[in-house]
Amino acid sequence: MAGNRKTRGASAQAIRASAQRIWLAGLGAFEHARSEGPRVFDALVAQGRTLGARAASAADEALRSLLELNGNLREMAEAAKTRGAAAGRRRKARPAAAKAHPAAAKARKAGTAKAGKAGGAKKRKAGGAKKRKAAGARKR
Repeated sequence: MAGNRKTRGASAQAIRASAQRIWLAGLGAFEHARSEGPRVFDALVAQGRTLGARAASAADEALRSLLELNGNLREMAEAAKTRGAAAGRRRKARPAAAKAHPAAAKARKAGTAKAGKAGGAKKRKAGGAKKRKAAGARKR
């Protein structure tokens, strides 16, 4: 028990010393802020003005860029819309010309051979991967 009292006493003394140091640090900070505060405050205001001007300039530049991009996108959309309308007029004119051509009529009757080829790659045999895997397992 005597050992516990010594340990408790040392701990309490360490806590008191720490609290005293914190109190003194607070007093020092208060005095520093009181004496140096106005000068530091003025320096911070000057830095804030500089940063504020730079931030406003960057924001204005970003806004100008967005407005310019918006105008370019509108022009591109109008051009695409105009091209699309012209292409639609050309598509409407094609079927009559295609019907007159004998090869076009044959292709329509045959189900358009190109459309059949466009369907994709050759079909693979089902289970091909399973067979290869099983063959590999037998080799081991």
